Amino acid sequence: MAHIPHDEFMKIWKKKLVAIADCVIIKGNKVLLVKRATPPFMGMWSVVGGMMEVGETIEQTAVREVREETGIKARVISLIGVYSGNKRDPRGTTISAAFLMRPLKFGGKTDGEISEMKFFNFDELPKKIAFDHHQIIGDALKLLRQKKRK
Repeated sequence: MAHIPHDEFMKIWKKKLVAIADCVIIKGNKVLLVKRATPPFMGMWSVVGGMMEVGETIEQTAVREVREETGIKARVISLIGVYSGNKRDPRGTTISAAFLMRPLKFGGKTDGEISEMKFFNFDELPKKIAFDHHQIIGDALKLLRQKKRK
């Protein structure tokens, strides 16, 4: 993605909503979280996610963001839900499609937006997680339980 200066980006974001893909990556009984290396919530854990680019679908955004941020090739399993509002992100109004994803291949370069990544057991998640990602992870775990019952 071509980056624009932060100040210019913030002016745009305050006037228009931003479409986001949030990605809950599951491996066994663990979920991947990344430690943010950039504001907002720098130093806090979150799910992988990022902004949709012109010309791509929101599913393509999810796959691209996972690859760019973590170096992991992953595939979308299911839509978890849609989350929106002006309280989700301190930078402005967002609408997010959150996806349940499976990793396919590990390795590759990362883009520097994260300082660390780690798989956490479902019952050992950090108490503080950035944005509304605790809710998204909770909804993902409910979806997983429903899929296992079928």
